[in-house]
This record gives sequence, C-alpha cells and structure tokens, in this order.
Amino acid sequence: MLVVGAALGVASATVMTVSAATGILSIPLFLGCAFATMGAAGLTFGNANALGLARATPRNRGAGAALMGTSQFAVGALITPVVGLWGEETAVPMACVMLVGALLSLTLGIASNRASARSHPS
Repeated sequence: MLVVGAALGVASATVMTVSAATGILSIPLFLGCAFATMGAAGLTFGNANALGLARATPRNRGAGAALMGTSQFAVGALITPVVGLWGEETAVPMACVMLVGALLSLTLGIASNRASARSHPS
C-alpha cells in the first residue's frame, strides 16, 4: 500500500504540475488532483508510521513516534514559506513541492521495501 499510494501521489502531482505549468489548470482539475494526492497521503502516512514504529525496539517506540510527528510539522513549517516566496500568482510552486514530496516518498518507499526484502528473505 505504501508504494501504491506513493505512485498515485506522483501521478496526481505530475498532472497538477504539468497542467499548472502549461496554464490549463482549472478548478475541477485542481480539486481532482488534490483529492487524489491527499488520498495517496492517506495510504502512505499511516503505513509509513506503522512500519517505522514496528522496526523500532519497544523501548524506543515513543521517541520514534515523537520524532516522526515533529519531523512532519518541521517539514511543513519549512516548506510553507518556500512556496509562498516562490510566487503567489500561480499554483506551480505548490504543485512542484507536492511532486517533489511524492517522488521522495515513492523513492524511499521502494528503497525501504528492498531493504526489508533483503533482511527477511522468503
């Protein structure tokens, strides 16, 4: 589900980025892409957190949960001004940040699956 959600996020963010960059982004298209991207986030966030906490030792799971929550807020706080400074007239900055985040999520999800498969051969 992690990789499927990340792939859905990449696809919808790509459509949003290309349509915003070419000037054909309409409100219905934006809403559709945003809905698909947030749906993808719903597939990835819960699974990524559960997988991350499952790999931690029982003694460190609370600290791991705190670190993940803090990291999510910190990234949001850092990205918001970047998008705002990039421009207000277009949705391209937001779409690009969404695409980079989705690509990073997909890349790390695939790498995590490969690392898990190597450490637990069937």
